[in-house]
Amino acid sequence: MRLLSLATVASLLTIGANGMWAQSAVSSGTLSGQVRDASGAVIPGVQVSAVSAATEITYSAKTNGDGLFRFPSLPVGNYDLKFSRDSFRTIDVKNVEVSVGRTTTMSPE
Repeated sequence: MRLLSLATVASLLTIGANGMWAQSAVSSGTLSGQVRDASGAVIPGVQVSAVSAATEITYSAKTNGDGLFRFPSLPVGNYDLKFSRDSFRTIDVKNVEVSVGRTTTMSPE
């Protein structure tokens, strides 16, 4: 009887977790891009901040060795982005829209 109860609980937890995953996937999107300098060379180590216009929550990422950044599963809405790194000018990009289930790709200019 105890074995049956544990199996039932495990099944319910799995169903609940799948439901929560589906719910977050439905209400989120991805923001990604690449940072390059004026000559077209990629810039690693750039701090990228995405601030939600609705909640003012800040999400942070850093560009990798190929200058790529990615924010997976951002809540949908508009974001103000800030790109900064020592010895480079800071770039602000306003009003970037993240849509449900989509990847928004952008690069600062």
